[in-house]
Amino acid sequence: MPKWVQLFCNDSPNWCLRRSRLRSALYGLKRKSPMRQVSLAKQMTAASLPTPNMADLEQYLQRLSSERRYSSHSLKAYKQDLALLVPLLNEGGWVHVEARHLRRLLAQLASQGLSPRSLGRKLSAWRGFFDFLVEQKIVAHNPARHIKAPKMPLRLPKALPADDSQRLLDFPQEGPTAARDLAMMELLYSSGLRLSELIQLDCAYHPQALGWYDAAQAQVHVL
Repeated sequence: MPKWVQLFCNDSPNWCLRRSRLRSALYGLKRKSPMRQVSLAKQMTAASLPTPNMADLEQYLQRLSSERRYSSHSLKAYKQDLALLVPLLNEGGWVHVEARHLRRLLAQLASQGLSPRSLGRKLSAWRGFFDFLVEQKIVAHNPARHIKAPKMPLRLPKALPADDSQRLLDFPQEGPTAARDLAMMELLYSSGLRLSELIQLDCAYHPQALGWYDAAQAQVHVL
């Protein structure tokens, strides 16, 4: 343990960590990965890079706050997403940022494990910012406009559990409206129709029908 630490602990026993804990903390500092420290340093340098183009970022964030009434949480997320564009500037301005730079940046973020949803959100933030720059006549076109967002994984629709469906059907109701609702619920649950298809069903076929119910054949037809 360094001599200055021993002196401090001896003089102030009530205000310092136990020696074992302090020794562990000092050992942990020595064992930190230098590569990780360099990476963090690069990120901090990129985020605080002095450039006249930073005024455009601040002006855009101010617009989101004052005109679109974005929350502080949303503004923080936008600021983080837009800060990723700063290292692309180098010695040039926004006019030098091209679609290939943005695609490469998206690929780098994807290789770091970002989800398609997060990548899509960042791309959306970049599009909005470059639309602002086009509006302000700072750039001639939006380099992010024609970049396709990563495909989102498809999720299966959530079905109502059988017990909940039965309780809903058994709920006591009276009158024509209740009979209609009961028929719609039974048809919806037994046929697997989408809600939009159920609403468009007619009681009989006609040339403009998108779907109809054949009572004689007990069949539902959906186009």
